Amino acid sequence: MLVAPKPWGPRQFAATAGETQPERVAAEMVRYALGGFGDSLSRADPLLPVAEEAMRILEQGALNLQGGGEGSAEAVGMLMLAMSTLLYRSGKRQDAIEKLKATQQVAPSAPFRVAAWESLMGLQMEAGQEILSSMSPNDSVDMSSKDDDSNSPDQEHLKFRVNAIKGLIALLNGETDSAQLFVNGCRDFAGGKKHTENATLSYGEYLHCVGDFSMATQVYERVLEAMSVEDMSRNLLVAGNMVPEEGLYRKALEVLKAPAISSEGTSKQMEWRDIISLARGEYAELLLIQSNRKAEGERMKEWAQDAWRNRRLTLAQALEFTEPSKPTVVVDTRIGRVV
Repeated sequence: MLVAPKPWGPRQFAATAGETQPERVAAEMVRYALGGFGDSLSRADPLLPVAEEAMRILEQGALNLQGGGEGSAEAVGMLMLAMSTLLYRSGKRQDAIEKLKATQQVAPSAPFRVAAWESLMGLQMEAGQEILSSMSPNDSVDMSSKDDDSNSPDQEHLKFRVNAIKGLIALLNGETDSAQLFVNGCRDFAGGKKHTENATLSYGEYLHCVGDFSMATQVYERVLEAMSVEDMSRNLLVAGNMVPEEGLYRKALEVLKAPAISSEGTSKQMEWRDIISLARGEYAELLLIQSNRKAEGERMKEWAQDAWRNRRLTLAQALEFTEPSKPTVVVDTRIGRVV
């Protein structure tokens, strides 16, 4: 049974994060809405009263803080990112995408534009949408600002986040060489700092895919260390499936809820298609060696091959467990794709 928390009141604001009063207020609203409400959401029932109440809190906060002086634009941007996360957790991915697009248009500074773009790309990748590696400037993210120093350490970390996403897109498109161009130089920034946990993870996946297991292990360990010691509730400039504590393991528990093999058209329409195809392909391999279930294995293998869409390697290659020099399959459960 879900119990609605007490109404939001002035005493529940705690100035614990942010640089200005509006940012501190927004940060507490985000933690209250996504922490108190968000953890209770069920994707099977996106219209739960708790979700609606959480959205009202965020929307009212954005309305109240708009045009309120120093830090108000940043506060509103923070709340809009949180709204997109809440919409995503409620199963409204397209609404979350539209909210991120709106955030990009009104974002006050480069960190907010990067966060919105990073999350937008993540949701589009999760949806299986076609994204070109050689994106035009209009499809990318504007990191320019009259108040930003393009050579500052913060700007370099933002560039790392952008390049890591571009590299991940290239991997999904089967363009390993292009991915290398984007991740060159990433090693210096893969420390899990300044909201770069997801970028670091993408860099680790690139290393994993090309067979550099030693370096990939080091990078993965950095992410785990950063997430174990850092208060992730303060990592507010991320959204959707790119929220560090969201999307890494939860989706993996859902992937086996696959449609029946006899269902028509589902292999092309279903979510988490890559992962389900891989799982069914592995299961088919086991059935094929059993004489009394060989026919079933053939049907399952055919289904998996038909559903498989990875451009970097075939399903047969993904199912091979061979020497490190061979292509490696990496499952990214943030976006529900095989890279």
